[in-house]
Amino acid sequence: MSFENSRLLSKFFVVAASHLALAYMCEANAQTSPATTTPAGAPTASYGSSESNLDELVVTAQRRSESLKDVPISVQAVTGDQISRQAITDTRDLASIAPTLNFTTGNNGGATAFSLRGISSVSLESGVQPSTAMVIDGVPVVRQSEFVADLGDIDRVEILNGPQGTLFGKNSTAGVINITTKRPGGNFEGSIEGLATNDSEYSVRVMLNTPITDGIRLRLDGYYRDQQPLIKNLSGPDIIGVRSYGFRGKADFDITQDADFLLQANYSHGDSSYGQLIPVRPSVFSAAQLALIGVPVGFGATTINMNSPAEDITENKSVTGTFSWRPTDHLTIVSISNYTRFDEHSVVDEDGTPAGANIGTGALLPNSTYPVQSIDVGTDSYVNTYSYYSEELRANYASGPFNTVVGAYYQRVNQTSRLRTPFNFDGFVLGLTPGVRYFESPEFNAQIPDKTASVFGDLTYEVVSHIKVFGGVRYTYEDLSERYHRDDYLNLYSFYNPITTVNSAPPVDSINVVAAKSIYNTSGRVGAQYQPTSDLNFYVSAARGYKGPAADASQNLSPATYPIIKPELATGFELGAKVRFFDHRVAVNAAAFHETIENIQENINLPGPILNPQLVNAGKLRTYGFEGDAQWAVTPEFHLGAGVVYDRAYYLGYPFVCNSTQLAAGTCPNSPAVGFQNIRGQQAVGSPRWKYSLSADYENQLAATNMRFYSLLRWTWTDSIQYQLGDDPFTREPSHGMLNAALGLKGPGDRWDLELFGKNLTNRFYYSNRLDAPILGQPIAFLSRDFGVYGGVKLSYHF
Repeated sequence: MSFENSRLLSKFFVVAASHLALAYMCEANAQTSPATTTPAGAPTASYGSSESNLDELVVTAQRRSESLKDVPISVQAVTGDQISRQAITDTRDLASIAPTLNFTTGNNGGATAFSLRGISSVSLESGVQPSTAMVIDGVPVVRQSEFVADLGDIDRVEILNGPQGTLFGKNSTAGVINITTKRPGGNFEGSIEGLATNDSEYSVRVMLNTPITDGIRLRLDGYYRDQQPLIKNLSGPDIIGVRSYGFRGKADFDITQDADFLLQANYSHGDSSYGQLIPVRPSVFSAAQLALIGVPVGFGATTINMNSPAEDITENKSVTGTFSWRPTDHLTIVSISNYTRFDEHSVVDEDGTPAGANIGTGALLPNSTYPVQSIDVGTDSYVNTYSYYSEELRANYASGPFNTVVGAYYQRVNQTSRLRTPFNFDGFVLGLTPGVRYFESPEFNAQIPDKTASVFGDLTYEVVSHIKVFGGVRYTYEDLSERYHRDDYLNLYSFYNPITTVNSAPPVDSINVVAAKSIYNTSGRVGAQYQPTSDLNFYVSAARGYKGPAADASQNLSPATYPIIKPELATGFELGAKVRFFDHRVAVNAAAFHETIENIQENINLPGPILNPQLVNAGKLRTYGFEGDAQWAVTPEFHLGAGVVYDRAYYLGYPFVCNSTQLAAGTCPNSPAVGFQNIRGQQAVGSPRWKYSLSADYENQLAATNMRFYSLLRWTWTDSIQYQLGDDPFTREPSHGMLNAALGLKGPGDRWDLELFGKNLTNRFYYSNRLDAPILGQPIAFLSRDFGVYGGVKLSYHF
């Protein structure tokens, strides 16, 4: 899209949405009484009343159904209707509507991460477990590769902030993203939705819900999405595109009047090119690099010149069975059994140039003297496969002053990771004969089995009227092991066949590492809650969380280095309030927090000519601040929302290599040793200090018709983010704001809905991750879907 078209599109949405909202708000009193509405501007409330108030969302943040205002936890929640209205297509977009949540893009699904309260697990390695847990229909996702998922047929998404180790188990030191999809209903209904954008994204979603008998209900939904690449590549496939499809089937069986069984099967397939490394600053060979690629390199450049494709192919299959039984009015027993298999194959061009070799094609630009040339061996360059089985059995007893949850959980994960990243190097890069080309490739295979078993219990007790105390404990046993084998190749390039990718020279070294670690952990929480009225909730709590150990499956793993690093232990304190004013027309939720994470797990990129990652425990991380959100039903038709987060997250001390800027300027402090700095006080990676959002949502009857219209504006501002340890200025993303808007028209009975939407209407370019690789570029970066302005139309039909 041209710059002029971008400006026109931005102006259209900003002017049209704001003026229509104001005009219709002024006319509200002259219109007929509105039907049920579900605005999407506010992050924590479901609006649906014809009165001027806010309806509370029911959440399961404490593993039982409760009104959001009664839960003594900082929670942001959005409904499926709110997600749909904002044209949110996958989980990455949740960061745009929840100020506490941030998302970091990586070179494949496993290298992505969510950040909550300054804590994230972004890593280029496959053996790290997430700090933010994602739970889908009661099943915890085990690795970050599954975090990027299409959102369809959603009932609600809850974002729980802070350690949740008591009720949600391990890998929730930062918090939990709890996603619930819609269950089969007793009425026949269906829907079809189509979406198209001005930059060639097309998608379709379908849903069918039907009762089979009085006691059996069926719900099917599926999607297909094709987003054409957004970045032009002069020598290879274009990038920043995705093609995905999937389906979900649910069958709900009433076994007796008090027992039911829900069987669910899921399948999804994705093919993405979001993982390409994009140079945003010339490498140390800048003159040769710029002459070779022939396109600008710098902030905002949207054309690349790389010969190898960028591709990340994923396939996810799962089956879940949920049994629920209510033997009495006070007791509920739930069993959730799940089996999941996930496969990922990916490849990226690591040298950032059109030179190198591609499988089946051979050398491209064979006379190029550029000293670093990556070799494409297809999507088997990186392979990550895992399967897991989990079982949770829990019981909830609620009677009188007692509300108790007790249970047990078991999970077994089998993971295999393979990496093959060959390079063609000039000898001087490797300290060998200059002018001679060498073939270099570390090729490893790692098996990482992981077993977890835990028991837990949590009790809320009403001591006297309006005052409750709560507490819980979880005991976890985890057994993690790794079996690692690597062959290191370093030979003359003439021994390598660039067409068949066969190297006739033997490896110069073979490395085998076997390691195992058993962990026993006790997590828990304790707190008190004061509710003088149904509209006031004040609470204080302390919680301890646990994140499992990580297995270093990197291309540079040394036999002298123990590959399993320590688990993270989080201790957090929270003081919060949830207040409703003016007959529920105003809702305010606020929380102050303080948390310390011991043995924080971080990914570092060691100095060298290629990406050379390693997992380490980087000492302690401390985070404190406050978060809050507010909603105001100005009229039944017009709602305002706001959210803000201040998060001071910093490291308490760890010796880390000096960054490239320090080395170039000669300002490396050489503390505590030559070539090192102490990162004490540096900002946590992947987390802004400030983030806020403002929203306005208006819906009303269209005069003299039985149709309805709506408009929505949402502004989100994110403070600067440091994406890499060492505080390199080139890996810091500046602050930026994002304006999204939508205008819609609904038919009689909400049978159809036509929506025009726009994203990033201020056309503010930004990167969603930056890394410093000394030769490949300083730094390289990744892009999100909304790095530039775009708009589209969405049409849905319900029957």
